[in-house]
Amino acid sequence: MALAYHYEANGEPGKATYLYQDIITLLPDNIQSYRNLALIYAQSGKFELANTLYKKMLFNQVPRVDFTPLASIIRNEFRNFIAHHKSKIDFSGLPARMLQ
Repeated sequence: MALAYHYEANGEPGKATYLYQDIITLLPDNIQSYRNLALIYAQSGKFELANTLYKKMLFNQVPRVDFTPLASIIRNEFRNFIAHHKSKIDFSGLPARMLQ
């Protein structure tokens, strides 16, 4: 994960994205990696991928992975994501409180 952070810090989001995807494949119960991947998707302009991943984390829809320990952080980041990219993403199906 340290190498992925290094790529992020040095403006190489593509390399960081691949590493986070690999980490999730190797360690599918590492919830922090999902969060990092959603963040890097958003930073890279991959808004639909970020949106999909945030929804899966928010509603605990990844099989055998529990995002409860990061629930408040994910909710806040997703709200921030929505506030900045609302016009670029289909947010249908979200509770109204998330869109306020």
